[in-house]
Amino acid sequence: MSKIVTIHAQPTLQVWVEASRNGDERAMRKIFDHLAPKMMGVSRRYLYRIDLAQEAVSTAFARAFNRLQELRQTSQFEGWFKSILIRECIDTLRREKRYAFQESPEENIQVAPIDSPITSLAAQELMNLIDALPTGYRTVFNLFAIEGFGHKEISDMLGISENTSKTQYFKAKAAIRDILEQRKQKETHYGSY
Repeated sequence: MSKIVTIHAQPTLQVWVEASRNGDERAMRKIFDHLAPKMMGVSRRYLYRIDLAQEAVSTAFARAFNRLQELRQTSQFEGWFKSILIRECIDTLRREKRYAFQESPEENIQVAPIDSPITSLAAQELMNLIDALPTGYRTVFNLFAIEGFGHKEISDMLGISENTSKTQYFKAKAAIRDILEQRKQKETHYGSY
């Protein structure tokens, strides 16, 4: 005689989102505990000060939980939440008046080759380089290269021209390349003694 064994699967994010829609505060807490560390990383890419990054994450969670009924598919919660968080980070930058976008005339912008030094960096080293960029460069670089937004979307989000978005992105890449070249020259110089 065979026995039927029931295996209870771990609750997933989707289950927690459904429960949260019905007002379950424990489910909301599970979502927060599950996503907050990852989303703090997203927030830190935009906001240099940790207190501002934490505040943006908290505010984004509050907004998301208040707007859960607007979410069409619970399986898309993480991406939906991330877009709320990114917009909160941008709003924080505006409030802090940290934008430093330089409008540029139409330029013929050259794309870096695929085998550029940037493509071979370790993730943490790249994040450190991005952190060192001026806020305008860093914001556009994150939105385009990391989040995957197009320049049109970025220009709409930030209230800048599409050309300024492109220019900021390419200047960010150039700044990273310059830093890497300086490091390489230092290593070569100090290594020759």
